[in-house]
This record gives sequence, C-alpha cells and structure tokens, in this order.
Amino acid sequence: MTPPPPPAQYGAPPPTYNAPPSVKQNVSNLWYIAPVLFAILGGAVAWFLNKDKDSEKARNFLIVGAVMTVINVFLIYW
Repeated sequence: MTPPPPPAQYGAPPPTYNAPPSVKQNVSNLWYIAPVLFAILGGAVAWFLNKDKDSEKARNFLIVGAVMTVINVFLIYW
C-alpha cells in the first residue's frame, strides 16, 4: 500500500516575518565635539540623538561627557 499524496495547496504560502537584522548606521565622529565642549550635557544630547543608530558609539559619547565633567570639576577646584 502506498501513502496518499500530500494535499494540494492553493494560493500563496503564508508570509513569514523575520526580525530585521540589527544594522548599525553610520554615526559621525564629529559628535565627540559635543561632550568635549559641553561636558555631561553635550554627552547626554549626543547619546540621545544617536542611541538608536549605534548604541556603542552613543555610550562612548556619554562616557566622554562624564570624563570631561570630572576633568572640569578637578581643574576648577584644584
């Protein structure tokens, strides 16, 4: 005895939804000017505007802003 043939499919197959690949967008290195000039405020603005494009570089902007704040406070009170 042979198995019955598979049932015929009519129409298009159901769509499959794959998650889009996480692609880093190009973020300019000129953004480092903001935390250097404006310390933590510039770092926060640079982070906020670039966090969705390249989260690692945006985190670096925030770190540079924090470091510049510490340097400025040290220079003022030293």
